[in-house]
Amino acid sequence: MTLEAYAVHKSYGDVQALKNVDLTVQKGELFTLLGPSGCGKTTLLRIIAGLEQADAGSVFLNGLPITQKPANERPVNTVFQSYALFPHMTNADNVAFGLRSQKIPEGDIRTRVNRILEMMELTNFKDRYPDQLSGGQRQRVAMARALVCEPELLLLDEPMSALDAKLRTQLQIQLRRLQQQLNKTFILVTHDQDEALTVSDRIAVMKDGEVLQHGSPRQIYDRPNCRFVAEFIGTANILEAERRNDQIITHAGRLTVPSPPQWKRGALVIRPEGIVLRDQEPETNGVLATVTETFYRGNFLDITLDPAGLRMRCAPHKKLQVGDKVWVELLKDALVAIDD
Repeated sequence: MTLEAYAVHKSYGDVQALKNVDLTVQKGELFTLLGPSGCGKTTLLRIIAGLEQADAGSVFLNGLPITQKPANERPVNTVFQSYALFPHMTNADNVAFGLRSQKIPEGDIRTRVNRILEMMELTNFKDRYPDQLSGGQRQRVAMARALVCEPELLLLDEPMSALDAKLRTQLQIQLRRLQQQLNKTFILVTHDQDEALTVSDRIAVMKDGEVLQHGSPRQIYDRPNCRFVAEFIGTANILEAERRNDQIITHAGRLTVPSPPQWKRGALVIRPEGIVLRDQEPETNGVLATVTETFYRGNFLDITLDPAGLRMRCAPHKKLQVGDKVWVELLKDALVAIDD
């Protein structure tokens, strides 16, 4: 199921929730809308689901317009953060609810419910009630209920945000495996950048009702196109910079980048892993720095350096202490020029 949205606008009074949003999601793709609270991602999801009407713009599924179709006529199901399970029904009956409302024969219902519960690793819990399950199990029941009706498009609105970190990580992996197994189109809304990087085929980063950048997780992380995306996704060093001929002047010194930017003044972005310890002065992009902070993170050390407050990561066995002088190299191919 391919989804296309063109020039979608939505306002609530004087607040513009969505501003001219264009979006294309391919069949069989797990596409994530990522951004902070209030950026418009849930509003866009609700417009796709038919739970909100856009003020302007169009939405198409497989090339057919659905902008004016009511929610119950769209081949779309939604999983919400709140689960919304019926407490008086067993988990199996919760999953079967949508099928029974469609008057499907009871034998077919049992077959489909048992199959999706097995896929979600919930077979042993089918006769229990929602209040007898953990948060992660309840969320899986909610997902099973949405998927058993075999929607062409599944929308997930922050489905894992209420779970603890370990359970959230487990459910992320299950979600990705399930989506690949079913080969269905999923659109996920989240503010959790680690979640987006883990599960997505592609990500759209949103801010203030606009899509700032979209691409694969690697493209978004390695090649942010603006300061907001660089800072919102992971950790980023941002160096204010000035171009003089083919060299870039920053507080960390003169740096060489893969291709000179067009601006006279702008900034360079480099991730912590793009800064590497060296035993001696590097030939290119070397900085003699002073260690100002060290944080032990288990599988790596998080180091802060002067000049420029650079943050880098290195192996935990490195014996670095505050005040140590070290040579580091800012890897040329890890530097990204941005103009804001």
